[in-house]
Amino acid sequence: MTTQKTTKTIYWIGTAFTSLWFGASGLGELIKNPIVWDITVKLGYPPHFIYIPGVAKLLGIAVPNLM
Repeated sequence: MTTQKTTKTIYWIGTAFTSLWFGASGLGELIKNPIVWDITVKLGYPPHFIYIPGVAKLLGIAVPNLM
């Protein structure tokens, strides 16, 4: 049986990994990482679209931490 402390620890570890993932992919989109840009263009999205999810991802990890 898991304790409340174990549950909270697992939750925060998962939250930290998710934030790192979103932050890394958001930065990759904003700094014009060639791998990210090539994949997005191959999917048929226009180049100016890549900035929108990049900003949204970085705001997604920054705003909840400010509240």
